[in-house]
Amino acid sequence: MPGRYIVEFDAEPAVASAIAARARLADSAPQMAARRAQILAAQDLQQAAIQALGGAVLRRYHTVFNGMAVQIADFAAPRLRALPGVRAVYPEKRFHAVLDQAVIAQRVTAAWASLPGGASSAGAGTFIAILDTGIDINHPGFQGFTAPLPSGFPLASSEAEASNTNSKVIVSRDYIGTGGVDRLGHGAGVAMIAAGLPNLPTLNCADPAVALCSRPVAYPQNPIAGVAAGAWLGNYKVCDDGGGCDLSALLAALDDLVGDAAAFQAATANPALQVVANYSAGGPSLFLSDESGPEARAIHNVVAAGILMVVAAGNDGFDPHGGQAPNSIGLPALLPDAIAAGAVFNRRIFDYAVNVAGLAPLQAAIPDASADLNSPDLSDPISASIVDVAQIDGDGLACETLPDASLAGLIALIQRGSCSFNAKLDNAAAAGAVAAVVYNNRGSGLLNMALTDASLPALFISQSDGLTLKSAISASSSLTASLDFAALTPFPLANSSRVATYSAAGPTSAGNIKPDLLAVGGDYVALDSQGLDVLDAQVLTANATSNDPAFPYLIASGSSLAAPFVAGSLAALESARPGLTPPQYRSLLVNSASSFPPAPDGAPLPPMVAGSGELDLLAALQNDLAAVPSSLNFQTAPGQVNQSLPLQVVNVGPAPDAFTVTVNPIDGSLSPSVDPASFSLAPGASQTIHVALSASGLAAGVYDGYLSITGAQTNTATRIPYWFGVPGSSVENITVLNQNQLNAGGAPLESDLSILIRYTDRIGMPVAGPPPAVTALAARSKVLSVAPAGDIPGTYQIDIQLGRVPETFDEFDIAVQSVARAVFVPVL
Repeated sequence: MPGRYIVEFDAEPAVASAIAARARLADSAPQMAARRAQILAAQDLQQAAIQALGGAVLRRYHTVFNGMAVQIADFAAPRLRALPGVRAVYPEKRFHAVLDQAVIAQRVTAAWASLPGGASSAGAGTFIAILDTGIDINHPGFQGFTAPLPSGFPLASSEAEASNTNSKVIVSRDYIGTGGVDRLGHGAGVAMIAAGLPNLPTLNCADPAVALCSRPVAYPQNPIAGVAAGAWLGNYKVCDDGGGCDLSALLAALDDLVGDAAAFQAATANPALQVVANYSAGGPSLFLSDESGPEARAIHNVVAAGILMVVAAGNDGFDPHGGQAPNSIGLPALLPDAIAAGAVFNRRIFDYAVNVAGLAPLQAAIPDASADLNSPDLSDPISASIVDVAQIDGDGLACETLPDASLAGLIALIQRGSCSFNAKLDNAAAAGAVAAVVYNNRGSGLLNMALTDASLPALFISQSDGLTLKSAISASSSLTASLDFAALTPFPLANSSRVATYSAAGPTSAGNIKPDLLAVGGDYVALDSQGLDVLDAQVLTANATSNDPAFPYLIASGSSLAAPFVAGSLAALESARPGLTPPQYRSLLVNSASSFPPAPDGAPLPPMVAGSGELDLLAALQNDLAAVPSSLNFQTAPGQVNQSLPLQVVNVGPAPDAFTVTVNPIDGSLSPSVDPASFSLAPGASQTIHVALSASGLAAGVYDGYLSITGAQTNTATRIPYWFGVPGSSVENITVLNQNQLNAGGAPLESDLSILIRYTDRIGMPVAGPPPAVTALAARSKVLSVAPAGDIPGTYQIDIQLGRVPETFDEFDIAVQSVARAVFVPVL
């Protein structure tokens, strides 16, 4: 842990006298108390000496160890050893529990390590309001919080609702009428990410209450913890148990939130409100007035009152042609005062696996479900001794009949090749096997084995993993394997720096830059058509305990989960760096985001897709420059621009610093000028940078990029996105505004589904066009009507009826001018 040391002093600790006398601790209490007082008095002088060297004493120890935990620059650490009375200086170590990968991806774990109190202190003294489907205080992620309640808390919307509060959830308000407890799981999952307490999701299949499995095998997952585990939570149930969220409930909750925030400020005597709100809900924007409507004014006033509000950007950004669908950002995320969080992949996936003690989990694929009609329920794990069939048939292929009972009660390891998968599995089953692991005979790919009549449970692994397992079997007389058929085993994902396929993108219909930044929301992505398995780079978080009392956890994805990573990070930032203004906190988090790697085609990701970049909490804690505004929007104009926008920056660090501004255009053809390009600031001082963009005769297109402001005192750059667009006149893209809703599917022959679309031009702005031609490709499916929707140009509602049998997809092809878009809707 850089900059963290343990200093031990020469004098023995207080307990030494009891040890020397071999006395009971209770009998030695008076002597130890007197000795503690002597140690603390001596430590007062030693602490002053450490502070004179530029160190900060984080903890003091006196009973079993006489020393201090000190934070000090590494170059100054040797000076600690030279202080009088110092026996030794040790670098501090951290023994890590293996946390869920999402917090690692955002450098949250590194940020925890930089805090004096570690992970448990992140967000201490702050309050995060969760405006969602409720919170379930029965979940272990919300139990056992030890911070004393603020005076006058908990608060509740009724006497009955007070039962849904505890030491962690200190406000519970129900705007739905069903009680504040979460029954859907969405609110619990969001709250867990923002500020849940550390807990270990373990699926114990020996518990008969666990519906997923029945055999006695445990599925331990990584311990999970919220970003700001030290923060209090407020439960504002504004969404019903089906996930529907009314604007009227949201406005009522925002009214109450301001009053609750005032009470919290009074109770905790905080110099600032230190309150963050999270709203992981939204929907399509259909009217030009949306960006100045009631939710816009309400959120503006909430933010002006000092409450930072984070909103999920939305899950309608899928574009079948690649990249993100423009103008897909949801309402209210598109509002300028909201911090809109888009989503990126997680750093690990959950997948099927062969688990063997002493080996890393071996990633696996299950048989093709469409062909494996006779397969048993493969959600059950299977554990048994595993044997290499080569020890029985000589070649390990299992293509010939095996001796009776030669595999009785065992898992068979079989090599691919020479005969069908059906024959291999049938031969193993006839010999008494309870399951099989088939490994590839070439390459490293995973195959979904196509079966016709074989019913033996089986997994397929790569050639290299098969050879590793074969070697382990030969080295052990009895090796037990556990086959995970429920895809609950985590694996690292090598290339996780990708925008989630569903993450919504800007610009807004008013031409504003959204999203503001990206955070882990996970993704679920099918690979190629060569038989490879799917990636499940999702987020593990809490579920409502009523959904599954024995395993109240979700493996899910969505910008709903990205938003609370941002909200929790804001709380952690406010707690660690008190006394700043809400706009400065917003900038430190948003503008310290790390630059995102280029897209697969090598093009840099634009601000309308990535905002400022990917959330980086450690960088936000280390950055000393805050900027207002957090992005520079030169808006749109036909062919020319001549604007100068002011950017005010403030040195929020403890030392003077010299700063340099550089411009990084994405397309390279047009760059803004900055004045001044370099400047120095004392702590607390500000500077206005004039950013000017001037050109004429510009072709239709986007002219965007980033300003990067760097100082000498920190390695963290302040990245400010800028954007200017020259509109086009033709339709370049068809965005489906409710793709996420359509993914939920519908029943055949029912006529209550609609596809909402919008035409966008070259820069992603709405553009007018004639009604689309829509074709229903599935038998019995129909296009019922096509009509304009709202008042934003190029927006249409297509009412449809599904026709296929359940568990299939209906396809609707939409075309206008030279642009086409296929929309697939599951049939339930």
